[in-house]
Amino acid sequence: MKELAAQWSGESFVPFSPDDLDAAKNFKVNQIVKLKVVGCQKQRSASQLGLFMACCEEVAYNARDKGWDTKEKVKQQVKVALHYVVPDLVVVKPDGTVIFKYRSFAFSELKHFEACRIFDRGLDVLADYLKTDVDTLIAAAQEKMQKRGIRTD
Repeated sequence: MKELAAQWSGESFVPFSPDDLDAAKNFKVNQIVKLKVVGCQKQRSASQLGLFMACCEEVAYNARDKGWDTKEKVKQQVKVALHYVVPDLVVVKPDGTVIFKYRSFAFSELKHFEACRIFDRGLDVLADYLKTDVDTLIAAAQEKMQKRGIRTD
């Protein structure tokens, strides 16, 4: 039995990834197959998270001020810039100050497609801070990762 992931296009199921397409090509044209359909989430990418964290470290290394000089501070700056908050948890103090609880980038807290969207927007924030483009930021982070023996694929 072969297993592959597919997306419903509105008219038919379409293989989700190049690997799934390759698996589907093992069937004959017009061959009838029995499908067992189960909804699933695409797995988070450890390399995606690692690259984002490496970009945060790159920004911290090149920080121009104290609010961006550690990886943790950089991650917090991104969360603030993106207003990446827990929507149901907002506190208003008696003096009118509004306090938000910021969400985590952890695997258990963030699904794949949301991670892609957040990290794409977050990379824009990081590149803007360094006054560079996203590709240059990623290249610098990947170079440092490779020097430390960390895979970048």
